[in-house]
Amino acid sequence: MNIDSYPIDAFPEIIANAIRKSAFYHHVPITVAAQSFLGEMTYIAQDKINAPSDKSETGQPASLFLLTVFGSGEGKDVCKNDASRITRERESKKVKNYQLELDQWNSASPKDRGDKPRNPRSFFKKATVQGIINVMSTGSSDSFGWVTCEGGYLFGGYSLTSETVGEAISVCNDLVDTGQANAVLRNDEDSRFFDNKRLTLDISVQDVVARPALNNILLREQGFLARALFVCAEPLPFIKLTNEAKFSKSFEDPALKTYWHLCEKLLDKKFTSDQLSLDDKNRILIEKSEEAEQLHLQYENFINQEVEPNGKYDFIRPYAKRTNQYVLRVAAILAFWHEKVIIDQTVMKGAIDICLFSLNEWCRYYNKIEKSNSTLLLDWILSQKTTKVLKSSILQNAPVVLRKKAARDDAILHLIDIKKIRIEKIGNSDYIVLNST
Repeated sequence: MNIDSYPIDAFPEIIANAIRKSAFYHHVPITVAAQSFLGEMTYIAQDKINAPSDKSETGQPASLFLLTVFGSGEGKDVCKNDASRITRERESKKVKNYQLELDQWNSASPKDRGDKPRNPRSFFKKATVQGIINVMSTGSSDSFGWVTCEGGYLFGGYSLTSETVGEAISVCNDLVDTGQANAVLRNDEDSRFFDNKRLTLDISVQDVVARPALNNILLREQGFLARALFVCAEPLPFIKLTNEAKFSKSFEDPALKTYWHLCEKLLDKKFTSDQLSLDDKNRILIEKSEEAEQLHLQYENFINQEVEPNGKYDFIRPYAKRTNQYVLRVAAILAFWHEKVIIDQTVMKGAIDICLFSLNEWCRYYNKIEKSNSTLLLDWILSQKTTKVLKSSILQNAPVVLRKKAARDDAILHLIDIKKIRIEKIGNSDYIVLNST
């Protein structure tokens, strides 16, 4: 099993055509456009279906974490706009109606108010994990998406700082894995609990922002990054703009219009109990055919073999092992968009190909990246041939990338987190001290 080029044919033909057209109009790699459309497909599907699971008879959420590393201003945001046009339009109408209802509720006398209108918002761009929990617990929607082309909100923002990263990772993992949360935001009276809701993460980020996080041992070992379907792409070479291309618009393209019609159809789709088993949110459980089951078994054996020492996925073992069940989520989403209620052999093969492409992208990324700031700092400290160094000396003598206070302090905090160093005050000065191993 080996997938080097993006498996665009894994998608239903209507969606594959829309992906190709969106990539063409906005001059972005197919991989970037495909991630954007897969994110939207997941957001819509997760509210309608549950994926099968070999660990639970009731299945698992059909939610995903998609991570795209791509340059700023290179077209990924307009691809997302193509992919999510229908859901964004619907949400905009809901929010406008909500604002009118809320204004009427606020202006009414207390005895005439009735229940306060509930926020229908279901998309987040700039957010914190606590903020998302708050909206998910009090809002009217059951399906949510943290969808942003500014991945710094996640990787460079409050949610994943050294002080909050452990809690944030745990909460994000729970939201994607189970759709439930039980959190105390400020005090015992401000608790947030919900169950059987859905959250998909669709994060696009620049390499310069993502790199420290993607090298962070905590993020890698706690399974946060292992949940991500990953794409890392370079901008396409320059192509001279023609008059025809200049005046061609994606919103006028027949292939995209056909895709948007399918979005509307599936958003309005209702399942009844006489079709398949339903949960308390009326989501159906997608099952596997016998042929798909055999393909899944072959995939698991392949992955379990390749994560052994010297195997292809040895150094990303948690990432690869995670896909043994994650591939079932991808397959369920593809089946839903194929308008099938069962995962057949063709759908399962497509899901496997998408997961293999992601694993191979992780391999390519980790093979080409430079050392992280924390690794550079540890190497420099060790090169000083002493067990402690003056913290302030880093800004003058360490590698250039560490001579900015923010970069230095982030690297120090990470090395403290993984117990490589500690800070000791000697006199009026802070020293970095190596921990004994």
